[in-house]
Amino acid sequence: MYQADVRDALVSFEIPASPGRRFFRNAGTVRYRGIEVAAGAALRPGLDLRATWTYSDFRYRRYAFTAGATTHVLDGRRLPGIPQQTLRLALRARPASLRGAWGEFETQHASPYAVDDTLSRQTAAWWVTNLRMGWEGAHVAPFVAVQNLFNRKYVASVVVNAAAGRYYEPAPGRNLLVGLTVNAGK
Repeated sequence: MYQADVRDALVSFEIPASPGRRFFRNAGTVRYRGIEVAAGAALRPGLDLRATWTYSDFRYRRYAFTAGATTHVLDGRRLPGIPQQTLRLALRARPASLRGAWGEFETQHASPYAVDDTLSRQTAAWWVTNLRMGWEGAHVAPFVAVQNLFNRKYVASVVVNAAAGRYYEPAPGRNLLVGLTVNAGK
């Protein structure tokens, strides 16, 4: 669990006349509160389940700004760009009979979140699933991963307070990652 009270927080934003260029304004005070819980269990020898859940309650305590002729008072509103809840579940197998081989099935979830200070737009909630397999040898460790296994469309990240509605940065579709770690030793 944590709480942080921040004075003189800076908020970035863009203006339509200068898209892609970031400007900053003072947000007064902000409060970050949250909790993260993680647990793991050995379901049987060589088979582990891990779970991580995060709850974030990040709010402006005192923040107002004027855009054009409109003054926005955002006291008590949630900060944009941060999902209120995230969840990660991973099932990892290391069969003893396969000497160093492993596999992992992972799924992640994020709740919807706002993309601008006025909370006028938000992302959709998303789930994504990844599959990884590999082998850990004495000097080499090859692996292969299929990221976004079910080819879901979701927002990977956002540009908070972007100009002209360009908030969303989409995640890649299904993709394959192949790698090799080499331990040269001493």
